[in-house]
Amino acid sequence: MVGSLQELAVLMRKLKAGDHKVLVFTQMSKMLDILENFLTLHGHTYLRLDGSTKPEERQGLPMSFVSR
Repeated sequence: MVGSLQELAVLMRKLKAGDHKVLVFTQMSKMLDILENFLTLHGHTYLRLDGSTKPEERQGLPMSFVSR
């Protein structure tokens, strides 16, 4: 897993430098927790949409992602 996160760090830096957005899908909440820590550590902004997201927030999050 460490090698994968190192590769992700390099890729994210390149994409951020090019002003790109990244969308990551996973079915595991634990993986989202790990990614959330990773993104925070590396100073990336992110939106998290999972089973604990309130229904009224679910509608606006994808639009918020697109408009950033």
